[in-house]
Amino acid sequence: MTPRVLPALLVLVALSSCRSAPEPAGPTVGDETTFLGLAVAEAAALEDDASRAGIYALIASGYRELGDRESMLSLAGAALRLARESGQTDESIRLRLSLAPLLAAGGDDASALAALEAGLEYAASSADALLRATILPLVVQSALRSDEPARPVLRRAVDEVYVIEDAGLRAEALIRIAELYQAGGTLLSVTGLIQQAIPAVRSTPDAFRRATLFARLAELALASGEARLGDRLVDIVMSELEDAPALDGEAQSEELLATVSRLAGIGRPSQALAAADLFGSPGPAARALIAIAASSGPGGTRLELLRRAADLAAGIADAATLVEVNAELALGFHRAGTDRLALPYADAAVRGLLANPPVYARVAPAGRVAAALATLDEVQAISDLLAGAPDEYVRGVVAVRAAEQLVLAGRIAVADDFLTVALIASDQASYLADELRREIVGGFAGTGSVRLAIRTVERMDDPLLRARAVAELAVVAEPGGLVTAIHRADLASALSAR
Repeated sequence: MTPRVLPALLVLVALSSCRSAPEPAGPTVGDETTFLGLAVAEAAALEDDASRAGIYALIASGYRELGDRESMLSLAGAALRLARESGQTDESIRLRLSLAPLLAAGGDDASALAALEAGLEYAASSADALLRATILPLVVQSALRSDEPARPVLRRAVDEVYVIEDAGLRAEALIRIAELYQAGGTLLSVTGLIQQAIPAVRSTPDAFRRATLFARLAELALASGEARLGDRLVDIVMSELEDAPALDGEAQSEELLATVSRLAGIGRPSQALAAADLFGSPGPAARALIAIAASSGPGGTRLELLRRAADLAAGIADAATLVEVNAELALGFHRAGTDRLALPYADAAVRGLLANPPVYARVAPAGRVAAALATLDEVQAISDLLAGAPDEYVRGVVAVRAAEQLVLAGRIAVADDFLTVALIASDQASYLADELRREIVGGFAGTGSVRLAIRTVERMDDPLLRARAVAELAVVAEPGGLVTAIHRADLASALSAR
Protein backbone atom coordinates (compact mmCIF):
# COMPACT_ATOMS: atom_id res chain seq x y z
CA MET A 1 0.00 0.00 0.00
CA THR A 2 1.43 3.36 -1.00
CA PRO A 3 1.84 6.17 1.54
CA ARG A 4 -0.64 8.32 -0.41
CA VAL A 5 -3.43 5.72 -0.13
CA LEU A 6 -3.10 5.24 3.64
CA PRO A 7 -4.30 8.72 4.73
CA ALA A 8 -7.28 8.43 2.42
CA LEU A 9 -8.30 5.13 3.98
CA LEU A 10 -7.93 6.59 7.47
CA VAL A 11 -10.27 9.43 6.54
CA LEU A 12 -12.84 6.95 5.21
CA VAL A 13 -12.59 4.89 8.40
CA ALA A 14 -13.03 7.99 10.53
CA LEU A 15 -16.08 9.10 8.56
CA SER A 16 -17.55 5.62 8.73
CA SER A 17 -16.98 5.57 12.48
CA CYS A 18 -18.78 8.87 12.87
CA ARG A 19 -21.78 7.66 10.87
CA SER A 20 -21.98 4.44 12.90
CA ALA A 21 -22.37 6.28 16.22
CA PRO A 22 -25.74 8.06 15.99
CA GLU A 23 -26.92 10.32 18.76
CA PRO A 24 -28.86 8.50 21.50
CA ALA A 25 -32.55 8.30 20.75
CA GLY A 26 -34.93 10.41 22.76
CA PRO A 27 -37.41 8.91 25.21
CA THR A 28 -40.17 6.62 23.98
CA VAL A 29 -43.56 6.27 25.65
CA GLY A 30 -46.41 3.85 25.34
CA ASP A 31 -49.01 6.34 24.14
CA GLU A 32 -48.00 9.72 22.70
CA THR A 33 -51.57 11.05 22.77
CA THR A 34 -51.89 11.13 26.57
CA PHE A 35 -51.14 14.31 28.51
CA LEU A 36 -47.83 12.78 29.61
CA GLY A 37 -47.01 11.84 26.02
CA LEU A 38 -47.84 15.35 24.82
CA ALA A 39 -45.66 16.75 27.60
CA VAL A 40 -42.75 14.63 26.35
CA ALA A 41 -43.15 16.10 22.85
CA GLU A 42 -43.19 19.65 24.23
CA ALA A 43 -40.04 19.01 26.26
CA ALA A 44 -38.27 17.31 23.34
CA ALA A 45 -38.64 20.47 21.26
CA LEU A 46 -36.64 22.58 23.74
CA GLU A 47 -33.15 23.55 22.68
CA ASP A 48 -31.62 23.74 26.15
CA ASP A 49 -30.47 20.29 27.29
CA ALA A 50 -30.63 21.08 31.01
CA SER A 51 -34.21 22.33 30.76
CA ARG A 52 -35.22 19.33 28.69
CA ALA A 53 -33.64 16.94 31.19
CA GLY A 54 -35.39 18.52 34.16
CA ILE A 55 -38.79 18.28 32.50
CA TYR A 56 -38.13 14.68 31.42
CA ALA A 57 -37.45 13.86 35.08
CA LEU A 58 -40.74 15.46 36.14
CA ILE A 59 -42.69 13.55 33.49
CA ALA A 60 -40.98 10.32 34.56
CA SER A 61 -42.43 10.79 38.04
CA GLY A 62 -45.89 10.96 36.45
CA TYR A 63 -45.33 7.67 34.66
CA ARG A 64 -44.19 6.17 37.96
CA GLU A 65 -47.52 7.18 39.52
CA LEU A 66 -49.31 5.51 36.62
CA GLY A 67 -47.29 2.32 37.05
CA ASP A 68 -45.86 2.57 33.52
CA ARG A 69 -42.37 1.24 34.24
CA GLU A 70 -41.11 1.23 30.65
CA SER A 71 -42.04 4.86 29.93
CA MET A 72 -40.69 5.95 33.31
CA LEU A 73 -37.33 4.30 32.66
CA SER A 74 -37.13 5.72 29.15
CA LEU A 75 -37.69 9.28 30.43
CA ALA A 76 -35.39 8.86 33.41
CA GLY A 77 -32.69 7.34 31.20
CA ALA A 78 -32.93 10.17 28.68
CA ALA A 79 -32.74 12.75 31.47
CA LEU A 80 -29.72 10.99 32.95
CA ARG A 81 -27.88 11.01 29.61
CA LEU A 82 -28.50 14.72 29.18
CA ALA A 83 -27.37 15.43 32.73
CA ARG A 84 -24.14 13.49 32.21
CA GLU A 85 -23.45 15.32 28.95
CA SER A 86 -23.73 18.68 30.71
CA GLY A 87 -20.79 17.78 32.98
CA GLN A 88 -20.17 18.04 36.70
CA THR A 89 -22.28 21.07 37.55
CA ASP A 90 -24.43 21.71 40.58
CA GLU A 91 -27.58 21.58 38.46
CA SER A 92 -26.52 18.36 36.75
CA ILE A 93 -25.69 16.62 40.03
CA ARG A 94 -28.95 17.65 41.66
CA LEU A 95 -30.85 16.32 38.69
CA ARG A 96 -28.98 13.01 38.74
CA LEU A 97 -29.71 12.59 42.43
CA SER A 98 -33.41 13.24 41.80
CA LEU A 99 -33.38 10.53 39.12
CA ALA A 100 -31.81 7.79 41.26
CA PRO A 101 -35.06 6.80 43.05
CA LEU A 102 -36.90 6.59 39.72
CA LEU A 103 -34.19 4.41 38.20
CA ALA A 104 -34.13 2.19 41.27
CA ALA A 105 -37.93 1.87 41.21
CA GLY A 106 -37.66 0.70 37.61
CA GLY A 107 -35.09 -1.94 38.50
CA ASP A 108 -32.09 -0.15 36.96
CA ASP A 109 -29.96 -0.36 40.10
CA ALA A 110 -26.71 0.16 38.20
CA SER A 111 -27.79 3.56 36.84
CA ALA A 112 -29.27 4.57 40.19
CA LEU A 113 -26.02 3.77 41.98
CA ALA A 114 -24.01 5.58 39.30
CA ALA A 115 -26.13 8.70 39.85
CA LEU A 116 -25.59 8.49 43.60
CA GLU A 117 -21.87 7.90 43.18
CA ALA A 118 -21.64 10.96 40.91
CA GLY A 119 -23.24 13.10 43.62
CA LEU A 120 -21.00 11.69 46.32
CA GLU A 121 -17.85 12.18 44.27
CA TYR A 122 -18.86 15.72 43.31
CA ALA A 123 -19.35 16.71 46.96
CA ALA A 124 -16.30 14.86 48.27
CA SER A 125 -13.94 16.40 45.73
CA SER A 126 -15.11 19.99 46.31
CA ALA A 127 -13.18 22.42 48.46
CA ASP A 128 -16.38 24.44 48.99
CA ALA A 129 -17.71 23.59 52.45
CA LEU A 130 -21.15 25.05 51.73
CA LEU A 131 -21.48 22.96 48.58
CA ARG A 132 -20.50 19.81 50.46
CA ALA A 133 -22.90 20.56 53.30
CA THR A 134 -25.70 21.10 50.75
CA ILE A 135 -25.10 18.19 48.37
CA LEU A 136 -24.25 15.42 50.86
CA PRO A 137 -27.70 15.50 52.55
CA LEU A 138 -29.22 15.35 49.06
CA VAL A 139 -27.16 12.22 48.39
CA VAL A 140 -28.53 10.71 51.59
CA GLN A 141 -32.09 11.73 50.74
CA SER A 142 -31.83 10.18 47.28
CA ALA A 143 -30.22 7.02 48.63
CA LEU A 144 -32.97 6.57 51.24
CA ARG A 145 -35.56 6.83 48.46
CA SER A 146 -33.66 4.35 46.30
CA ASP A 147 -34.19 1.46 48.73
CA GLU A 148 -31.83 -1.31 49.75
CA PRO A 149 -29.34 -1.36 46.83
CA ALA A 150 -28.37 2.24 47.64
CA ARG A 151 -27.74 1.72 51.37
CA PRO A 152 -23.93 1.38 51.03
CA VAL A 153 -23.83 4.99 49.83
CA LEU A 154 -25.39 6.26 53.07
CA ARG A 155 -22.47 5.46 55.35
CA ARG A 156 -19.96 6.93 52.94
CA ALA A 157 -21.98 10.12 52.57
CA VAL A 158 -22.12 10.57 56.34
CA ASP A 159 -18.38 9.91 56.59
CA GLU A 160 -17.81 12.77 54.15
CA VAL A 161 -19.91 15.09 56.33
CA TYR A 162 -17.61 14.46 59.29
CA VAL A 163 -14.68 16.04 57.47
CA ILE A 164 -16.41 19.33 56.59
CA GLU A 165 -14.14 21.89 58.23
CA ASP A 166 -16.74 24.58 58.92
CA ALA A 167 -18.34 23.51 62.21
CA GLY A 168 -21.67 25.23 61.59
CA LEU A 169 -22.06 23.72 58.14
CA ARG A 170 -21.01 20.31 59.45
CA ALA A 171 -23.62 20.54 62.20
CA GLU A 172 -26.30 21.65 59.76
CA ALA A 173 -25.55 18.74 57.43
CA LEU A 174 -25.59 16.17 60.25
CA ILE A 175 -28.87 17.51 61.59
CA ARG A 176 -30.44 17.52 58.14
CA ILE A 177 -29.39 13.91 57.62
CA ALA A 178 -30.77 12.94 61.03
CA GLU A 179 -34.07 14.58 60.09
CA LEU A 180 -34.11 12.59 56.85
CA TYR A 181 -33.45 9.35 58.73
CA GLN A 182 -36.25 10.12 61.16
CA ALA A 183 -38.74 11.16 58.47
CA GLY A 184 -38.00 8.03 56.49
CA GLY A 185 -38.63 5.75 59.44
CA THR A 186 -35.35 3.95 58.86
CA LEU A 187 -33.60 1.74 61.37
CA LEU A 188 -30.48 3.88 61.06
CA SER A 189 -29.31 5.59 64.23
CA VAL A 190 -30.61 9.10 64.69
CA THR A 191 -29.15 9.18 68.20
CA GLY A 192 -25.66 8.54 66.86
CA LEU A 193 -25.94 11.48 64.50
CA ILE A 194 -27.20 13.70 67.33
CA GLN A 195 -24.16 12.80 69.42
CA GLN A 196 -21.85 13.52 66.50
CA ALA A 197 -23.52 16.88 65.86
CA ILE A 198 -23.25 18.18 69.44
CA PRO A 199 -19.52 19.06 69.35
CA ALA A 200 -19.94 20.62 65.90
CA VAL A 201 -22.75 22.83 67.20
CA ARG A 202 -20.65 23.86 70.20
CA SER A 203 -17.97 25.11 67.78
CA THR A 204 -20.42 27.28 65.82
CA PRO A 205 -19.54 30.96 66.43
CA ASP A 206 -22.93 32.68 66.86
CA ALA A 207 -24.83 32.02 70.09
CA PHE A 208 -28.27 32.41 68.49
CA ARG A 209 -27.31 30.01 65.71
CA ARG A 210 -26.07 27.53 68.31
CA ALA A 211 -29.38 27.80 70.17
CA THR A 212 -31.35 27.07 66.98
CA LEU A 213 -29.22 24.04 66.15
CA PHE A 214 -29.43 22.65 69.70
CA ALA A 215 -33.23 23.14 69.59
CA ARG A 216 -33.36 21.08 66.40
CA LEU A 217 -31.30 18.37 68.09
CA ALA A 218 -33.65 18.41 71.08
CA GLU A 219 -36.61 17.97 68.75
CA LEU A 220 -34.90 15.00 67.10
CA ALA A 221 -34.00 13.39 70.43
CA LEU A 222 -37.50 13.70 71.88
CA ALA A 223 -39.08 12.36 68.68
CA SER A 224 -36.69 9.39 68.89
CA GLY A 225 -37.78 8.55 72.44
CA GLU A 226 -34.56 9.87 73.96
CA ALA A 227 -36.29 11.95 76.66
CA ARG A 228 -33.25 12.41 78.89
CA LEU A 229 -31.06 13.53 76.01
CA GLY A 230 -33.82 15.83 74.75
CA ASP A 231 -34.18 17.48 78.17
CA ARG A 232 -30.42 17.98 78.39
CA LEU A 233 -30.38 19.62 74.98
CA VAL A 234 -33.22 21.96 75.97
CA ASP A 235 -31.16 22.99 79.01
CA ILE A 236 -28.23 23.70 76.68
CA VAL A 237 -30.46 25.86 74.48
CA MET A 238 -31.47 27.98 77.46
CA SER A 239 -27.87 28.23 78.64
CA GLU A 240 -26.80 29.48 75.23
CA LEU A 241 -29.52 32.13 75.25
CA GLU A 242 -28.76 33.25 78.80
CA ASP A 243 -25.14 33.88 77.84
CA ALA A 244 -25.91 35.43 74.46
CA PRO A 245 -25.23 39.10 73.75
CA ALA A 246 -28.01 41.47 72.74
CA LEU A 247 -29.67 40.69 69.43
CA ASP A 248 -27.82 42.26 66.52
CA GLY A 249 -29.62 42.26 63.19
CA GLU A 250 -32.41 40.45 61.37
CA ALA A 251 -30.50 37.18 60.96
CA GLN A 252 -30.11 36.70 64.72
CA SER A 253 -33.73 37.70 65.24
CA GLU A 254 -34.86 35.00 62.78
CA GLU A 255 -32.67 32.44 64.57
CA LEU A 256 -34.23 33.33 67.91
CA LEU A 257 -37.74 33.15 66.47
CA ALA A 258 -36.97 29.68 65.08
CA THR A 259 -35.73 28.61 68.52
CA VAL A 260 -38.87 29.92 70.23
CA SER A 261 -41.08 28.07 67.76
CA ARG A 262 -39.22 24.78 68.26
CA LEU A 263 -39.27 25.05 72.03
CA ALA A 264 -43.01 25.64 71.92
CA GLY A 265 -43.47 22.81 69.43
CA ILE A 266 -41.75 20.25 71.66
CA GLY A 267 -43.91 21.20 74.63
CA ARG A 268 -41.61 23.60 76.47
CA PRO A 269 -43.80 26.75 76.72
CA SER A 270 -42.06 28.25 79.75
CA GLN A 271 -38.65 28.03 78.07
CA ALA A 272 -40.17 29.42 74.86
CA LEU A 273 -41.58 32.40 76.75
CA ALA A 274 -38.25 33.03 78.44
CA ALA A 275 -36.56 33.03 75.02
CA ALA A 276 -39.22 35.37 73.62
CA ASP A 277 -38.37 37.92 76.32
CA LEU A 278 -35.03 38.47 74.58
CA PHE A 279 -36.66 40.30 71.66
CA GLY A 280 -36.17 44.02 71.81
CA SER A 281 -38.65 45.08 69.13
CA PRO A 282 -42.42 44.53 69.01
CA GLY A 283 -42.62 42.81 65.61
CA PRO A 284 -40.48 39.73 66.36
CA ALA A 285 -41.78 39.61 69.93
CA ALA A 286 -45.39 39.49 68.69
CA ARG A 287 -44.51 36.76 66.20
CA ALA A 288 -42.88 34.76 68.97
CA LEU A 289 -46.00 34.92 71.15
CA ILE A 290 -48.18 33.91 68.19
CA ALA A 291 -45.91 30.90 67.60
CA ILE A 292 -46.13 29.87 71.25
CA ALA A 293 -49.91 30.26 71.16
CA ALA A 294 -50.11 27.97 68.13
CA SER A 295 -48.54 25.16 70.16
CA SER A 296 -50.66 25.81 73.26
CA GLY A 297 -53.77 23.87 74.06
CA PRO A 298 -57.21 25.42 73.54
CA GLY A 299 -58.43 27.75 76.19
CA GLY A 300 -57.44 30.86 78.09
CA THR A 301 -53.69 30.50 77.83
CA ARG A 302 -53.75 30.59 74.04
CA LEU A 303 -56.07 33.61 73.94
CA GLU A 304 -53.98 35.43 76.54
CA LEU A 305 -50.83 34.93 74.46
CA LEU A 306 -52.60 36.21 71.37
CA ARG A 307 -53.89 39.27 73.21
CA ARG A 308 -50.37 40.02 74.42
CA ALA A 309 -49.14 39.69 70.83
CA ALA A 310 -51.89 42.06 69.68
CA ASP A 311 -50.81 44.65 72.26
CA LEU A 312 -47.25 44.41 70.95
CA ALA A 313 -48.46 44.76 67.35
CA ALA A 314 -49.86 48.19 68.19
CA GLY A 315 -46.26 49.39 68.53
CA ILE A 316 -45.02 48.12 65.13
CA ALA A 317 -43.87 51.00 62.94
CA ASP A 318 -42.87 49.12 59.77
CA ALA A 319 -45.87 48.82 57.45
CA ALA A 320 -44.90 45.45 55.94
CA THR A 321 -44.24 43.88 59.33
CA LEU A 322 -47.53 45.17 60.70
CA VAL A 323 -49.45 43.71 57.73
CA GLU A 324 -47.91 40.28 58.22
CA VAL A 325 -48.33 40.26 62.01
CA ASN A 326 -52.00 41.26 61.65
CA ALA A 327 -52.48 38.37 59.22
CA GLU A 328 -50.80 35.99 61.67
CA LEU A 329 -52.98 37.28 64.50
CA ALA A 330 -56.09 36.66 62.40
CA LEU A 331 -55.00 33.08 61.80
CA GLY A 332 -54.08 32.65 65.45
CA PHE A 333 -57.49 33.73 66.72
CA HIS A 334 -59.17 31.62 64.02
CA ARG A 335 -57.28 28.51 65.16
CA ALA A 336 -58.27 29.33 68.71
CA GLY A 337 -61.90 29.10 67.57
CA THR A 338 -62.66 32.81 67.88
CA ASP A 339 -63.34 34.21 64.40
CA ARG A 340 -65.06 37.16 66.04
CA LEU A 341 -61.65 38.25 67.33
CA ALA A 342 -59.84 37.22 64.15
CA LEU A 343 -61.77 39.37 61.66
CA PRO A 344 -60.61 42.80 62.87
CA TYR A 345 -56.99 41.78 62.36
CA ALA A 346 -57.72 40.38 58.91
CA ASP A 347 -59.42 43.67 58.01
CA ALA A 348 -56.44 45.62 59.38
CA ALA A 349 -54.08 43.57 57.22
CA VAL A 350 -56.14 44.33 54.10
CA ARG A 351 -56.26 48.04 54.94
CA GLY A 352 -52.52 48.07 55.52
CA LEU A 353 -51.85 46.64 52.07
CA LEU A 354 -54.28 48.94 50.27
CA ALA A 355 -52.76 51.96 51.99
CA ASN A 356 -49.19 50.93 51.07
CA PRO A 357 -48.88 49.95 47.39
CA PRO A 358 -45.06 49.40 47.65
CA VAL A 359 -45.70 46.77 50.35
CA TYR A 360 -48.48 45.19 48.28
CA ALA A 361 -46.16 45.12 45.24
CA ARG A 362 -43.73 42.82 47.05
CA VAL A 363 -46.37 40.09 46.48
CA ALA A 364 -45.32 37.87 49.41
CA PRO A 365 -47.09 39.87 52.17
CA ALA A 366 -50.23 40.18 50.06
CA GLY A 367 -50.11 36.48 49.25
CA ARG A 368 -50.01 35.63 52.95
CA VAL A 369 -52.91 37.96 53.68
CA ALA A 370 -54.95 36.42 50.86
CA ALA A 371 -54.23 32.92 52.18
CA ALA A 372 -55.32 34.00 55.68
CA LEU A 373 -58.55 35.45 54.30
CA ALA A 374 -59.19 32.20 52.43
CA THR A 375 -58.68 30.23 55.64
CA LEU A 376 -61.24 32.49 57.32
CA ASP A 377 -63.56 32.00 54.30
CA GLU A 378 -63.66 35.77 53.78
CA VAL A 379 -64.26 35.60 50.04
CA GLN A 380 -65.51 39.19 49.66
CA ALA A 381 -62.48 40.50 51.52
CA ILE A 382 -60.23 38.67 49.04
CA SER A 383 -62.10 40.30 46.17
CA ASP A 384 -61.70 43.72 47.80
CA LEU A 385 -57.99 43.08 48.24
CA LEU A 386 -57.58 42.07 44.59
CA ALA A 387 -59.48 45.13 43.39
CA GLY A 388 -56.79 47.34 44.94
CA ALA A 389 -53.78 45.51 43.50
CA PRO A 390 -51.03 47.80 42.19
CA ASP A 391 -50.81 45.97 38.84
CA GLU A 392 -52.18 42.98 36.98
CA TYR A 393 -49.27 40.61 37.65
CA VAL A 394 -49.53 41.17 41.41
CA ARG A 395 -53.31 40.76 41.23
CA GLY A 396 -52.88 37.45 39.45
CA VAL A 397 -50.30 36.03 41.84
CA VAL A 398 -52.29 37.02 44.92
CA ALA A 399 -55.42 35.46 43.41
CA VAL A 400 -53.48 32.22 42.88
CA ARG A 401 -52.33 32.25 46.53
CA ALA A 402 -55.93 32.62 47.67
CA ALA A 403 -57.01 29.81 45.37
CA GLU A 404 -54.32 27.48 46.70
CA GLN A 405 -55.61 27.91 50.24
CA LEU A 406 -59.22 27.52 49.13
CA VAL A 407 -58.33 24.19 47.52
CA LEU A 408 -56.92 23.02 50.85
CA ALA A 409 -60.20 24.05 52.47
CA GLY A 410 -62.18 22.10 49.88
CA ARG A 411 -63.69 25.23 48.30
CA ILE A 412 -62.99 24.10 44.75
CA ALA A 413 -65.57 26.19 42.88
CA VAL A 414 -64.51 29.38 44.65
CA ALA A 415 -60.86 28.54 43.98
CA ASP A 416 -61.69 28.28 40.27
CA ASP A 417 -63.27 31.72 40.41
CA PHE A 418 -60.08 33.27 41.72
CA LEU A 419 -57.93 31.34 39.26
CA THR A 420 -60.11 32.79 36.51
CA VAL A 421 -59.47 36.26 37.93
CA ALA A 422 -55.76 35.46 37.73
CA LEU A 423 -56.10 34.26 34.13
CA ILE A 424 -57.80 37.49 33.08
CA ALA A 425 -55.06 39.43 34.89
CA SER A 426 -52.39 37.48 32.97
CA ASP A 427 -53.92 38.67 29.70
CA GLN A 428 -53.41 42.27 30.82
CA ALA A 429 -50.09 41.89 32.68
CA SER A 430 -47.17 43.90 31.30
CA TYR A 431 -44.51 41.53 32.69
CA LEU A 432 -44.06 37.87 33.71
CA ALA A 433 -47.39 36.93 32.13
CA ASP A 434 -46.32 33.40 31.17
CA GLU A 435 -44.74 32.78 34.57
CA LEU A 436 -48.09 33.72 36.10
CA ARG A 437 -49.91 31.44 33.65
CA ARG A 438 -47.68 28.52 34.63
CA GLU A 439 -48.85 28.98 38.23
CA ILE A 440 -52.45 29.24 37.06
CA VAL A 441 -52.14 25.95 35.15
CA GLY A 442 -50.93 24.32 38.37
CA GLY A 443 -53.88 25.83 40.20
CA PHE A 444 -56.42 24.50 37.71
CA ALA A 445 -54.72 21.09 37.88
CA GLY A 446 -55.28 21.19 41.64
CA THR A 447 -58.98 21.94 41.24
CA GLY A 448 -59.40 19.34 38.51
CA SER A 449 -60.45 21.98 35.98
CA VAL A 450 -58.54 20.48 33.08
CA ARG A 451 -60.36 22.42 30.37
CA LEU A 452 -59.46 25.74 32.00
CA ALA A 453 -55.87 24.60 32.38
CA ILE A 454 -55.74 23.94 28.63
CA ARG A 455 -57.21 27.38 27.90
CA THR A 456 -54.36 28.81 29.99
CA VAL A 457 -51.69 26.77 28.23
CA GLU A 458 -52.82 27.91 24.80
CA ARG A 459 -52.19 31.53 25.82
CA MET A 460 -48.50 30.85 26.61
CA ASP A 461 -45.74 32.01 24.26
CA ASP A 462 -42.55 31.10 26.13
CA PRO A 463 -41.58 27.55 25.02
CA LEU A 464 -39.83 26.61 28.25
CA LEU A 465 -42.58 27.86 30.56
CA ARG A 466 -45.21 26.23 28.35
CA ALA A 467 -43.37 22.89 28.42
CA ARG A 468 -43.09 23.07 32.20
CA ALA A 469 -46.76 23.98 32.55
CA VAL A 470 -47.85 21.06 30.36
CA ALA A 471 -45.64 18.67 32.32
CA GLU A 472 -46.93 19.95 35.68
CA LEU A 473 -50.50 19.56 34.45
CA ALA A 474 -49.85 16.09 33.07
CA VAL A 475 -48.27 14.63 36.21
CA VAL A 476 -51.31 15.70 38.24
CA ALA A 477 -54.15 15.13 35.80
CA GLU A 478 -53.17 11.87 34.12
CA PRO A 479 -52.42 9.76 37.22
CA GLY A 480 -55.37 11.45 38.94
CA GLY A 481 -57.81 10.11 36.33
CA LEU A 482 -58.92 13.61 35.37
CA VAL A 483 -58.23 13.34 31.64
CA THR A 484 -60.75 12.33 28.98
CA ALA A 485 -60.21 11.64 25.28
CA ILE A 486 -61.73 15.03 24.54
CA HIS A 487 -59.23 16.70 26.86
CA ARG A 488 -56.34 14.96 25.10
CA ALA A 489 -57.54 16.09 21.70
CA ASP A 490 -58.08 19.62 23.03
CA LEU A 491 -54.57 19.88 24.48
CA ALA A 492 -53.03 18.41 21.32
CA SER A 493 -54.86 21.01 19.24
CA ALA A 494 -53.80 23.86 21.53
CA LEU A 495 -50.16 22.79 21.39
CA SER A 496 -50.09 22.21 17.64
CA ALA A 497 -51.39 25.73 17.07
CA ARG A 498 -48.33 27.30 18.69
